[in-house]
Amino acid sequence: MISDCSWGRVGTAVLGSLNWSVPRRPLTKIAGVPVTSLWGTPLGETASSSAPASASATAPGTVTALPAWQVWGHVWITQPTENATVASSVVIAGEASVFEGTVTWQLRSNGGVLKTGSVNADVGAPDRGLWSFTLDGLAPGQYAIRAYETSAKDGSVTFLDDKTFTVS
Repeated sequence: MISDCSWGRVGTAVLGSLNWSVPRRPLTKIAGVPVTSLWGTPLGETASSSAPASASATAPGTVTALPAWQVWGHVWITQPTENATVASSVVIAGEASVFEGTVTWQLRSNGGVLKTGSVNADVGAPDRGLWSFTLDGLAPGQYAIRAYETSAKDGSVTFLDDKTFTVS
């Protein structure tokens, strides 16, 4: 019922006689902004036939997530965090989805490579595994740790992640 309107009783009668059978789609908002599609799939429709089979919708308006190995970074350093201050013995840890779970790493300082090695994640691709190792006896200063997959094709660095940290 409209009470604060100049239409008065006429407006109430008109609005009351309207048939509100038009289906209303719920309005989806992200950060307060209305959206009509997610990841290329219009809301209220199924995914297009050009989308990968693993991304097809199961019901109108449903968007199915792709497998983690298709959308996440293949190598992540999760510890230490960027610009962390650490002790002279530091745990380097991360996640990876790489061939045979092998992650190559380099410890760098002042533009040079101080140490290099490799570590195996607890599972290999396409699954996502956890890996870690400890660097002991680091002198005070700034360091960078790089973790990556080495290409089996040509030995190049692929899927690089790096973090800088300071030893106090």
